[in-house]
Amino acid sequence: MMTRNSKFGTAPFVICHWDTFDNDTFAVGEATTLDAAMKKVMELYEDRLRVNGADRVEIIDINGNVVKRYNVG
Repeated sequence: MMTRNSKFGTAPFVICHWDTFDNDTFAVGEATTLDAAMKKVMELYEDRLRVNGADRVEIIDINGNVVKRYNVG
């Protein structure tokens, strides 16, 4: 079984931003449900979500699985 990196905490879902230019990943939020995490992404990024943006925002579950991915421009 895969596990999420402990630096991202113990919340059921963590929202991570991957800066592809600097190749750096950092947490920008967490949530108890996938729906709440998706809503938080929309609130945080609003009109910056793009079909082919360079950076990525990923929602990662407690097991370390990416359950939703967005491109950010």
